[in-house]
Amino acid sequence: MNMLWIFCSEGFSEDVEEMIGRSGVSFYSVWRDVLARDRKGDKNRWDDPVFPGKNWAFQLLCDDEGLNRLTEILRAFSEEEEGVQAGLTVILQEGRKIL
Repeated sequence: MNMLWIFCSEGFSEDVEEMIGRSGVSFYSVWRDVLARDRKGDKNRWDDPVFPGKNWAFQLLCDDEGLNRLTEILRAFSEEEEGVQAGLTVILQEGRKIL
C-alpha cells in the first residue's frame, strides 16, 4: 500500500481535490491551514505579511495502480504554469493498514 502526502498552496486545494477524484482514489484526509517554511526556495507560507498564505496537506492510501494514475495527473498539472504557482510537493511513503 502506498501512502501519499500532497502539499499545496491553499488557493489550489480544489484543483488537488479534483485531481484526486479523477484518479479514482475514494478516501483521503485533509489538513487545512498548514504553515510551511522553505529555507531554500520560495514556498514559504507563514500566513503573515512577509510570507502570506497557508498550505493544505492531503494524505491518502492507494494501490500501485492508483498511485500511477494520480502521479500522471499530478505531474501533468505541475508542468503547467498554474501547477508551478501551486507550490505542489508530493511525498510517497510505504503504508500498512493495520486496523
